[in-house]
Amino acid sequence: MKNWNCLHNRKIIDLFIGDTYLKNETSFSYLKMPYMNGYKICEFGNILGCDIKYNEEKLSRWQLMDKVIDYVIINDKINDFFSYLIAKERFEYLADVDSFYGEPEALYWDIINDLFIKINKYLSFREERIDYDFKNNIFKLVAYDEVSESSDKNFEEIIKDFCKKIKKEGLTTKYGIISNIFDPGANGGNGKVLFGKLNRKDVAIKILTIDDEKKKTRFFEEFLNVFMSLQQTEGVVELYLYDSVQINGNDINYIVMKKYENNISKIQIKTQDELLNFALCFAKILDEIHNKGIIHRDIKPENIMQDANGNIILTDFGIAYYEPEKFENTGHTISKELLGNRNFSAPEQSKKDAIPKVTMDIYSYGQILQFAVTGSSHNGTGKINIGRYISGDKIDIIDNIITKCLNFEPEKRYQSMKEIIKELTILTSNSKDDSVILERNIDANIDIDKVYEFICINDIVSTEEIAKEFNYDIFSLKKQLLSLFKVRGWIRPANITCNPDDDNCQWMKR
Repeated sequence: MKNWNCLHNRKIIDLFIGDTYLKNETSFSYLKMPYMNGYKICEFGNILGCDIKYNEEKLSRWQLMDKVIDYVIINDKINDFFSYLIAKERFEYLADVDSFYGEPEALYWDIINDLFIKINKYLSFREERIDYDFKNNIFKLVAYDEVSESSDKNFEEIIKDFCKKIKKEGLTTKYGIISNIFDPGANGGNGKVLFGKLNRKDVAIKILTIDDEKKKTRFFEEFLNVFMSLQQTEGVVELYLYDSVQINGNDINYIVMKKYENNISKIQIKTQDELLNFALCFAKILDEIHNKGIIHRDIKPENIMQDANGNIILTDFGIAYYEPEKFENTGHTISKELLGNRNFSAPEQSKKDAIPKVTMDIYSYGQILQFAVTGSSHNGTGKINIGRYISGDKIDIIDNIITKCLNFEPEKRYQSMKEIIKELTILTSNSKDDSVILERNIDANIDIDKVYEFICINDIVSTEEIAKEFNYDIFSLKKQLLSLFKVRGWIRPANITCNPDDDNCQWMKR
């Protein structure tokens, strides 16, 4: 084994005693050990048997810890070192408790696992690593060749070995051997995807990379429910089989599915017709899965694929909600878990005990349309009007559909994909007969010409101000204003971020 190198120590030490140059992060993947000043480091060293005094040494914090580590390595006290450092009572939970809803025990072990991964990256120059012997409950320093033969590997290492093995030898399944397996670099939160060929057909292999019984159950339910209820649904991933293999007493679970060309993460829609076609096709896919009693809850560009013909395909139902009335096996996540992703998921999904509703997918749908045009999702205030990117006589209407989908309050969004499909179908029909829209909007008590004249005279006026001026019912007035806006095109919102459904929406002559 190579000699210890203090320059490599520095990165390890930063994990143990805290890097003063880094601010606290909200994700546990960036957690460091609690900060320890010079006195505490010396006290720690003395507990381990290293005779070190802060006043005499006059060294920096990381130099002091470097001496402690050298002592530990030379005197074979790795287990004492780690046992003390990662004792539960010494952990400083820097994760934002409002955004992480896992059980405390799960969080603790996630931190330990993350710590091992980082430390062992830095130890690679020594051709050795820290290993945890589960049988004897001790930490030890071992050579890499010892690790490869060990039956006590952590699950991450077992997954890596499994992937290497099948890339070299192929994967035997009940339908034949999957060959020509390669890694495209596609990884998710709980899974890794490899590509290969099965009976001359391109396939993808999704491997569960988390050794957790609840997630194993959910992984199986994902296959079972999608396979049984959505395989005849156009625009939904084609699944072929679910299976598992056992390595060193560990079950490696995987799903084989159709391979798709790419996802829409790099898509950029440039025309109004292209946007309408994309929006309507995707809306119909979501409407169909909602009709079957499924709420996806993880809609993002990486989960929307395109086949060889350019058709969009929805994949990854790993955290989907399945209505218990329609599905015997739901594999539901626990209420405290953080579901989805921050950029595309509805804000209520980050709250405890959020009740699954289709409005969650509707919010994500709006984000996808916004992303497909602008290249970014919308967060906070000041939504970018897609009219800045695409021109067309219906762009303002489409933008308002997106705005309504993105309303922070679920009850103010569309309440079903059917409502959106109806709006988009009217836009794509190119019909000159507007009677269908006008019929639902006409209110004999509202003089629409007088309303239009009032807007023109005042230049800019809100829905609420118009209602007060003429003593109109504000709900009925909104329908009339939408008729002037969407059907006749006489007026438009004065501010690009205005929502026509809001009482304070300001109107002006187009």
